[in-house]
Amino acid sequence: MIILNSIKQITHKNILRYCCFLIALTLASCEKTKTIDNSNLVAIELETLEAKIISESGIQFIGNISSLNKEEILDMGFMLYDLSKDPQNPIEISMGKDAAKVGKVAYTYKAKTSFVVGQTYGFSFYIKTKKAFYKGERITFAVDLIHINEDNIRYAKIGQKATIKGDFAQLNGSYLVSFGAESNETATFEIGQNKSELSFIVPARNKNHGDSLEIYLLHKKENGLNQYRRKLLTVGLLGSVNKPASNTFYYTDALPISGLGIENAVEGSLKVLMNGKSIDYRSGLAFADFGPFKGNTIKWAIDYGNEVVEFEDAIQFKAPSLSHLKFEPNGYHSTGIIIIHDFDFYKYYGTVLPEIRVGTHKITNARFGGQSLIFDLKGISEGQYPLEFISPMYSVKSDMMIVLKKFALNPLPRKEVYHLDQMTLTGAFIPGQGYVLSIGQSSEIFEAKSATEIDIKIPRIPAGDYKLKLEDAPEQDIKILDPQFTDVSPKTVSVGQNITITGKGLNDVDMVFLNNYAFFPSHINGETIQIPIPYTVLPGKYKLMLRFNYNNKDFATNQYIEIL
Repeated sequence: MIILNSIKQITHKNILRYCCFLIALTLASCEKTKTIDNSNLVAIELETLEAKIISESGIQFIGNISSLNKEEILDMGFMLYDLSKDPQNPIEISMGKDAAKVGKVAYTYKAKTSFVVGQTYGFSFYIKTKKAFYKGERITFAVDLIHINEDNIRYAKIGQKATIKGDFAQLNGSYLVSFGAESNETATFEIGQNKSELSFIVPARNKNHGDSLEIYLLHKKENGLNQYRRKLLTVGLLGSVNKPASNTFYYTDALPISGLGIENAVEGSLKVLMNGKSIDYRSGLAFADFGPFKGNTIKWAIDYGNEVVEFEDAIQFKAPSLSHLKFEPNGYHSTGIIIIHDFDFYKYYGTVLPEIRVGTHKITNARFGGQSLIFDLKGISEGQYPLEFISPMYSVKSDMMIVLKKFALNPLPRKEVYHLDQMTLTGAFIPGQGYVLSIGQSSEIFEAKSATEIDIKIPRIPAGDYKLKLEDAPEQDIKILDPQFTDVSPKTVSVGQNITITGKGLNDVDMVFLNNYAFFPSHINGETIQIPIPYTVLPGKYKLMLRFNYNNKDFATNQYIEIL
């Protein structure tokens, strides 16, 4: 029994020692690991403290040994984990067994390549003995030695090289520049020789002046997954206005502005400076929006928001020419008007007409539409004058002179007339020019046959007293009389002969009736008409009647014609 009890006691001791060894292994990853030795119940106590960043590839690991026991130490050091890969397969950094002493332990580790910016790493302090493995808690760290100078770029030009100042020693060829927190748009970059500058080309696709652009560093794993991004800075994007192909334009032309990022520039971010005005750029912005100008040579500039850039060459506005204008060679009256066709006033002057002068006389009632200008010549005396357009930009004169001639109407040759009477007016006229004649409600244009005469015809209007007016000449009294019948002869005729009807105001006779027989008369003048008696008319006595065009008025003569 004693032997059996001894055996049982030995077995229980072995089981107890084995359990203690298992407990020591389980607690190996705790911050303060207490592993109980098989022969000594006091475990080695250690902890992982911190990692100090020394350089882009250098780290100082610090741990602490609180107590040691009698276990034989085989090795001591740190475990380095790349948490983006397999955290169960760390790099073991050995310090050797001789470094195991109570107190703080530091080791400077130099990696073969730089640590990846944005990537998370881990490390833990360990001691390996003949009987156990002690490991402290795993602590994470990251190495980001990228430094951006405070006095860095605030703007970058679209499609051009941009340079960021700072410390970029940690970067290598495994990085790209990325534009946006989640963007797939990337670009390669260059690092300056002293590693204090990072340069890249700002993309141009879908980039507009005035936009903001976030610039990131992008690193990919070897398998292309798990992107690590690190924001560098945000810049404002600047477009670039091209130099105009020409510097000669019309006043109302749109500004010749084109270039990278300009067409859809953010509203209010790009301004045009001209003639003392600053106007936000927009599509269709025209030179006229900056008018009126003094002179037709204009300097201008672009305000990009960070700087003002003046164009080297000034804008030259095309001046109009009046050399092609042709006026009436026979001249005008001061009562007349001038119409100028085929002159595009808008492209030279916009919506504001220049000052228009005929000689020294200023025209105040000019109006224009499309490519035509209309104005009258009231108040201008006889003479020859150039036409002149005067504006702050340019003044131009016509080569051909405007000839002003006197207009006058002499007293009427007679005051009493009949419908369709012919009458010659005398005075001062322009040959070939039309003049408006008004009698009552009737108005008609008659052309002067010479410098002193105009043939007119009295209109078909009711008989009565009227005022005759020719253009702006003073009115004159005129009376239109009813037609009169005087006589018909012969009163006895044979078929085939003519009869002659006399009277006054017979110009308007449309038809002559002998009872029911109708005849179209031959007009000799206003006092004489004739009709032939055809062979179809039967012998007999017939009553004579006249029908006038005006209101189809019938005039009974009470005269009879006997046909044999």
